[in-house]
Amino acid sequence: MSDMDTLPQDRRRDGDEAPAAAPEPDGAAAATDGGSRRDEQAVALSEIILRATLDSIDSGILVIDGLGTVLTANRRFEELFCVPHELTVSGRSQTLLTLVRSQLTEPDEFARAVVGVDDSAAGGQGHLHFKDGRMYERYTRAIVIDKRPARFLSFVDITERSRAEREL
Repeated sequence: MSDMDTLPQDRRRDGDEAPAAAPEPDGAAAATDGGSRRDEQAVALSEIILRATLDSIDSGILVIDGLGTVLTANRRFEELFCVPHELTVSGRSQTLLTLVRSQLTEPDEFARAVVGVDDSAAGGQGHLHFKDGRMYERYTRAIVIDKRPARFLSFVDITERSRAEREL
């Protein structure tokens, strides 16, 4: 039995009182399954934890479905590729991908990684060279989301490491 099992439901682990739930209008709480509300809260908390985790990673993360639709990207991806957050969440995937490709000396390398031309269940890796001299390492892996193919891409800025290696 964990500590959470012994805490009252209205008390958080830090000892502060949890905010009281707002009453459901017109007795809606009685009409709905109490378990489904807890399930919804658990899903919402899980999504918050996942987003915070993704945004704390030093790698830029991009997930794209088989049709080229951006499913998610973290803040570091936005920073690395100078993409406004509003564009990332706008659903305008082609605009976002065009913006990224416009920064690269070899935009087709990025396009192949996104659409999976270098497709392999084991994934792939490569380098992206930017017109302004930056260099990123790219890791790609085929994934399945809700029985549909997708691509997971991870990007790490290796510009300084690459420059230091060339100077040796």
